[in-house]
Amino acid sequence: MKDDSALGTESVAEQMPDRLLAYALDALLTREAGWVGLVPELAQLGPEADPTDIAIALTRAATEIEQSFVPSSPSMDAARHGYKLAALLLLEMKALALQGIPVVTCAELLAIWRETPFLDPA
Repeated sequence: MKDDSALGTESVAEQMPDRLLAYALDALLTREAGWVGLVPELAQLGPEADPTDIAIALTRAATEIEQSFVPSSPSMDAARHGYKLAALLLLEMKALALQGIPVVTCAELLAIWRETPFLDPA
C-alpha cells in the first residue's frame, strides 16, 4: 500500500491532530495568561474534529514540553496548564454526557459554549 502522506496528500482530517498539536504547543509556550481561551480556540481550529482530539493535543504538547525542558524551567508551568486544560475538557464532556448531551464534534461544543462558555462558573 502506498503512503501518500509523504506526498502531501493527507486529508484535512488526517492533518488535524498535527495542526491541533502545533497550535497547542505554540500557545502553551508563548502565553502568559488566557489559558482557558485556548480550548475554544482549538475547537474553532477544527470544528469537525472529535473534542477528544483537543485533549490529546494538549496532553501531547504538555508531554513534549516536559521532555524538552529541565524540571526547573519556567516552561514547566505551560506543561501543567496543558494537562489541566485537557482534564477539564474531558470532565466537561463527561458532565454534558451525564446531562444527556453527547458531544461528537468540536462544532457541537462551540454551540454549547455560546450559551455557557467553557469553564463558566455559572
